[in-house]
Amino acid sequence: IFYRLRQAKPAEVLKLSNLLEEGSAVKGQEIFRAGAVADSAMCPTSGQMRYTSRMLEDEVIVNRRDWVSEAALWGLWSRRGNLLALGLCKWVELGADKLR
Repeated sequence: IFYRLRQAKPAEVLKLSNLLEEGSAVKGQEIFRAGAVADSAMCPTSGQMRYTSRMLEDEVIVNRRDWVSEAALWGLWSRRGNLLALGLCKWVELGADKLR
C-alpha cells in the first residue's frame, strides 16, 4: 500500500482524502518525540523533516512522499525517535482507526 501511495499522483491521493487528515509545522517545531504512542502514519506533502533516534547512527531527512510510523497502522506502536520540522512543512496522516 505504501509503495503504491508513494508513487501515486496527487489526483489519486485525493481519492483517499476522506481517510486522511492534514498537519503542518514551522521550522524547529517538534512533530513527535520518542516514546509517544503512534496512532497514525504520516507522509510529508511539502518541506523536510529530520528524524533522529538512538537506534540510528545518522539522522534521516524525511522528504515529500516518505512515510513515517507505518507500523502504527498494523498494531500498537510507540515512536522510536524524534521528528523535527526543518522549515515549513505539511503532511497527510492516515489514522490507524480508519483501517481497523
